[in-house]
Amino acid sequence: MTSLVAALLLTQGSPEATLQVVVGLPELSPSETSTLGLITRVAPRMTEDYSQRDILQLTSGRPVVMQLMPDHVRLSISVDGSESLSTVGIAESILRRAVMRQEDIDSDRGGPIDDWISAILAPRPASASKRRADVLALYRRVFRAGSLHLFTGGSADTARISEEWNRRLDTWVEPRTRARARASEPTTNPRRTAGFSTVTLVGKTIPARDPALPTRILALVALGVGKAGSLHRVWREKNGWSYRQEAVLLPVQAGWQPQLVAAMDPANAATARDALREDVAAWTERDRDRALGAAEGAFVHWTLPSPLYLGSGGTLENNLADRTYLAGFWRWKTHTPWDPPRLVELMSMIKLGELKETALEIVNGSSLRILPE
Repeated sequence: MTSLVAALLLTQGSPEATLQVVVGLPELSPSETSTLGLITRVAPRMTEDYSQRDILQLTSGRPVVMQLMPDHVRLSISVDGSESLSTVGIAESILRRAVMRQEDIDSDRGGPIDDWISAILAPRPASASKRRADVLALYRRVFRAGSLHLFTGGSADTARISEEWNRRLDTWVEPRTRARARASEPTTNPRRTAGFSTVTLVGKTIPARDPALPTRILALVALGVGKAGSLHRVWREKNGWSYRQEAVLLPVQAGWQPQLVAAMDPANAATARDALREDVAAWTERDRDRALGAAEGAFVHWTLPSPLYLGSGGTLENNLADRTYLAGFWRWKTHTPWDPPRLVELMSMIKLGELKETALEIVNGSSLRILPE
């Protein structure tokens, strides 16, 4: 068995090297999703080969990041540039031989609970299994050689990393798995915080490799990125309905899910959607130009938040690890290179009428979700 290790954002002489692993997920039940979240918090602590202290020594104190998204798990390991080969051993050990002691499983209290993030990722599974046998069975089912995609950045020695990774793959024997029946499981929605509700317009799912993806992303930027976006202008400034609002493109198993999210009184939800339709219908070339400027700020210069919902709390930072992860994730998800200047160039070719039509499709085709219910 061989696996491609893709070199991205390599910089000769960089003081840092990073290895980003994207693990594509099988279909999971709600409780399995919750259990996998537990695994991402516990697995990096200790493996059969490394204690947590060993890992921190190899990374010169940099934390290993393991994060669950709706369609994948991210594993991020960064080290000093001269130690890039050590990332292979750490990654393989975490993905194959994590210890996950019962006491660590029992002591897990879940990830940070944030009403805003919970609303975007809703519904939230009710509970994770705390039985070590269940945790290990899911761990072995998810982290399989064929589901791993590796990407390197900085001064990583990609040729040696690829050679070492494939050598280790030769000993990776995957257990047979049987098709699992999907049982109906209870889920819970985010817990209510006093005075807080989220109103979300959940758009229709977009295929991962949709040729019109640049148009759809630009429409989301025009709707909800920055103070020039319609959500801020119409829902917050003009009408005072919301105190926080955001346009999101969430990666999901079936592709991408556009969302328009706001903290507001649910009684204003229907009126807010109507007002948004009216605003989009009145967009001019000035609105299109503003959206293009915001897209360039978000994707090229990192000066505005991106609608791509990735990273902790949906936001990536402008550092080597996150840039490499974004480029690798995009390649895995869309089978195309991540090229922000080219993406903005494609967006600049979108006519105003097409932009308005796409934005209205998102708004008109969306379902209304109010959390807490």
